[in-house]
Amino acid sequence: ADVDKAVAAAKAAFHKKSPWRLLSPSGRGALMNK
Repeated sequence: ADVDKAVAAAKAAFHKKSPWRLLSPSGRGALMNK
């Protein structure tokens, strides 16, 4: 289901070496506001 995909994506985003975690807070904000 879509919820399962969203949960998996959220977990992947918070792994130690994920690109998301390596971004600065302003970089994350820019992507979220895209």
